[in-house]
Amino acid sequence: MNDSKVYRMSEDMEDQCITEDSKVRLYLSLVRYEKSQRRKETVLEKIVGVSLALVYSIFITYVAGQWIIKSVAEWRGYDAVGGEYILISIIFIGIFWIMWKLLKSYRGQV
Repeated sequence: MNDSKVYRMSEDMEDQCITEDSKVRLYLSLVRYEKSQRRKETVLEKIVGVSLALVYSIFITYVAGQWIIKSVAEWRGYDAVGGEYILISIIFIGIFWIMWKLLKSYRGQV
């Protein structure tokens, strides 16, 4: 038979169309309806998510930073402040972003 989405549309949604005055009727899509039913993230969930992402990011950055600073000091032959701190900050930002996305996908927010 006909496998179009309009054919499978429920009867109560069939009457809801976007344009009435044109020859072609545009019906509301089922995807848009499902997106409106998503649960919003509460403030407490955001705080917990940011806290967990910060803790993991700080830990991983600390471990990576200690290794990077030690390796660069051995390579140079002396202790100095250089580009390794930029690399450490990029690692922190990257790990925080990855953890934030993982936590959001785990909760079903993405």
